[in-house]
This record gives sequence, C-alpha cells and structure tokens, in this order.
Amino acid sequence: MDKKIVQLDAALAKPLAPNTVKSEVLSIGAVSGLAEAELALLVRKSGRSSGYTTDRIAVIGATVNIGFSL
Repeated sequence: MDKKIVQLDAALAKPLAPNTVKSEVLSIGAVSGLAEAELALLVRKSGRSSGYTTDRIAVIGATVNIGFSL
C-alpha cells in the first residue's frame, strides 16, 4: 500500500484581522493539498492538548461529542 500523508487543520474561525493568524498548522507547516479520506490513510495533526500526533484513519463518518474547557 502506498503511504499518503494528509495535512489538515479541522478548526474553522473567522479572524478579526488577517494579520492575527498564520496559514500553517503548528508543528506541521502550510497545508499543501487535499485528499479524499480513506481507511488506513496515514494522517497527522496538531492538537491543543495532544500536540503533534500521527495515525491511520480507522473510521469514516463517525459522530463524536467531546467536552473540554477553554
């Protein structure tokens, strides 16, 4: 199986001013493209609590509720 790496920042926000945000993902860099999700696809992410992590997609189309404080 060919390894594919997908960079994704799944958070959405509208900045108050364009110069207050960066166009790159922390510990990963700038987003370089898009790919269709598929089982076993190698992915990486940068999370607020978990930091930089990598893994393979195990489930597509799941609904998950996560509680956390700001």
